[in-house]
Amino acid sequence: MRRPFIAVVVVLIVILSVGIARMREKSAPSPASPSAQSAVQRGQSKEVRDVGAMIVRDHRGMQQTGRDLAKKLGVTPTPPPEGPFSLKHKAAMKMLREVKTAEFDQAFLKHEASYHAEVIQLVSETLLPAIVNAELKALVVKVSPVFEAHRAGADALSRRLGK
Repeated sequence: MRRPFIAVVVVLIVILSVGIARMREKSAPSPASPSAQSAVQRGQSKEVRDVGAMIVRDHRGMQQTGRDLAKKLGVTPTPPPEGPFSLKHKAAMKMLREVKTAEFDQAFLKHEASYHAEVIQLVSETLLPAIVNAELKALVVKVSPVFEAHRAGADALSRRLGK
């Protein structure tokens, strides 16, 4: 078994479900989807606040599932070095903090639709084909529809509220 590879893949699942590329402290879990947490706080419509709460809840569940699997497999998730994905997320978080209140809902929904589309592509084209551990592959397959549901939900709500 290739433990370093499994550790990296498990951390990718945790990172993708959290939406950030660095864990703040090794001993504490990262916050679940900071962008979705901002929607819970700043969302102008109840629907956007509800979508934010759903994403936070789902990401926390995926995060815990990833940690549980890492523990079961005896690996320690180690975040990869900062790369383009994390830099892009930092820029998106800055934009969401600075966007005018009246424009927040659309900015958040467009970010979530785009972000989840990138995650889906990364998982399907890079992550899944590289996984050899059956339990890890099953986990990735299990959580993949959640990413699609988040993307589709954000996209549909953006279109509906944009009218």
